[in-house]
Amino acid sequence: FLAGPPLNPVDGLRYQSILTAFAAAAPVHLATLAGVRLYRTQWNGHSVILVERSFTDFSSANPSVVPNVKLLFAIGEFTQGKFHILFWKRNTGDENEQVLGAVTLKNGREFLLTSVNSPEAQFFRAYTMQNGHIRIVFSGGGSSC
Repeated sequence: FLAGPPLNPVDGLRYQSILTAFAAAAPVHLATLAGVRLYRTQWNGHSVILVERSFTDFSSANPSVVPNVKLLFAIGEFTQGKFHILFWKRNTGDENEQVLGAVTLKNGREFLLTSVNSPEAQFFRAYTMQNGHIRIVFSGGGSSC
């Protein structure tokens, strides 16, 4: 493996404009997106935005807030003020997915790696992009109850 491109946190005014565009494209409301983290990276020739919110983002929240928080993981592109979702993790209730980074094989193929934790298991996922579509090419490893 070769080192993949860096993940750069999005902050400041750029954060708010991307978050607002994401909320318009996502199946959740902007009001429910507090604490969402945004990362920008180059991946398979695309400038992508990674969106995530994990357990740790609200671990110190008031217990009455926790049942209303959705765990998020999405991959998209932000162009001309619009967010285009390329991948949306469907389980927003109890599956905590966080990006670990990107790796590149010597042949040039790039993968995005994540860690997934749920009440039943801990495992890894590897994503690749083919023809502008994101595919999970590996989901496993780790352990389960």
